[in-house]
Amino acid sequence: MRYLQLLAILILLSSCSSNKSLPAWIDGFEHDPQYFSALSVVNAKQPDYKELARDYAAREIAMQISTSIESDVNILESERYGISQTEYLSSVRSSTSARLTNLSPVHSYEDGQKYYVLYRLSKAEYYAQRALLRDRALVKAADLMQKYDLNQGNSSSGILLLISALDIVAEFLDMPLIYGGQDLGTQIFARLYDLPQRLIYEWDFSEVEVTAKGSKPIHISGKTFLDDLQTPVSGVPLSFSSETIKVPEAAFSDQQGRFAIAIKRIDSFAATQYIDLHFDRHHYDAHIQNPTASGIWHSLPFVARRLRLKVSRPKLYLDYAYVSGYQSGFSESITGYLANLNLEQSPKVENAQYILQVRIFSKEGDYLPRLNYYTTFADIHLTLLDPKTGATVNYLELMNLKSGGNSPENAQRNTERDAVKEICDTLLYRLVYPYLIK
Repeated sequence: MRYLQLLAILILLSSCSSNKSLPAWIDGFEHDPQYFSALSVVNAKQPDYKELARDYAAREIAMQISTSIESDVNILESERYGISQTEYLSSVRSSTSARLTNLSPVHSYEDGQKYYVLYRLSKAEYYAQRALLRDRALVKAADLMQKYDLNQGNSSSGILLLISALDIVAEFLDMPLIYGGQDLGTQIFARLYDLPQRLIYEWDFSEVEVTAKGSKPIHISGKTFLDDLQTPVSGVPLSFSSETIKVPEAAFSDQQGRFAIAIKRIDSFAATQYIDLHFDRHHYDAHIQNPTASGIWHSLPFVARRLRLKVSRPKLYLDYAYVSGYQSGFSESITGYLANLNLEQSPKVENAQYILQVRIFSKEGDYLPRLNYYTTFADIHLTLLDPKTGATVNYLELMNLKSGGNSPENAQRNTERDAVKEICDTLLYRLVYPYLIK
C-alpha cells in the first residue's frame, strides 16, 4: 500500500513537471511594430538545430521585410522600370535573407525536446542600414554611368558599365534614387531602353546567292554602328541562328565596327534559307548578380536582323573519256543518272562547283574460237575535283571489269556499256554521296 502511494506521488510530480509553463516571451509572443520578429521552434534532437532555427528566423524576417516593401512599391514605378512587383520582391527577399544570416537571438529556451528562440530586427536600424547601402550604391552607379556616357563608342565595355550600374541599384528600386539632384534610376533606365534603338547591327546585304554542298566556305559580313552618328562601334557581341544551316555561335565587331562569319557548308537543298543576326545579350550574364537586373536586361527589345539566302544546287562539269578505238557515246547515261540524283550539270567548267572526271580504259582479253567470243576488260577511274584548285575531293576505281563480244569492235563497245552501267549502279553514288548528297 505504501508502495502504491509513493508511485502515485511520483506520477503527479512528473505530470506537473511536463505541464510546466513556457516562458512568457513564448506563451505571450506578439509582434512588436517596432521590430521584425520571428519565433522559431525546432526539434532539439536533430543535428545543428540552433543553426536551423536561425535560418528559419532569417527567412521569416526576410518575408516580413519584402511584404512591408510591397505595400510601399508604386505601381507606376514598376511600369516605368519594366518589371513586375513579384519579380522584384522575390529579389529583395533573397538578398535580405542572405544579409540576415548573422542575426543574434534575443531570447532562447530549451526543454530537452524542443528549442525555442526569438529573433528581432529593429525596423529603424534596418531601414537606416538599407538607406546607407543605397547611398553607397548610388555613388558607384553614378560613376559607372558617367564612364558609360564617355565610352559609348566602345560598345562592349560601355554596355558593361551600364549593366553594372543597373546591377548595383536594382535592389533599391522601391526607394528614392536621387543623386546629384537627378533620379539616377530613371537616368539608367533611359539609357538602357534607348540602347536597342541606337545600337544598329546589320548584314551588308539583305539577300545573297549561295550554292548548297559547295566545297568552299561561304563568307558573310556586316557592320555595327550607332544610328545617330553612324559611328562604328567595336567589341559588340553578336550571335547567329538558323533552322537549316550550321552557323558560328558568336562573333565580335572589330575596330571598324565590322564582323564576318564563315559558313563551312550548306547541307539543305531548300531554295530559300535564313540566318538571323542577334545582339548577344547573354555575353554579359556573368556580370549580373541581381535577378531583377537580369530580368530587366533580358526584357530589352533587341531585334534580330535576317539574311535571306537563295540556295542553288551544286553543278557538276562532266569530263568523260573512254580510252579505246571505238566510241559508243554512253556518257549520256551518266548525265541522266546525275539528274536522278538532283545534281545539275554545267556546260562550262568555270560555272561548276565540281568536276566529275570519268576515265574508262579498255584492255583486250582472249579470243575464244569455239564460241567466237572476244573478251575485254575495263579499268574505271572516277575523280571528284575542285575546279578552282584542281584538288581531288574524292576518288574511286574499279579494275578489270570483264566484258566482251562477238567481234573486237562489239567487245570494245560492250566494255564501255558495261563500265558505264557499273558506274551508274554503284560507283557514282559512292563517289558523290559524302559531299553532294549526305
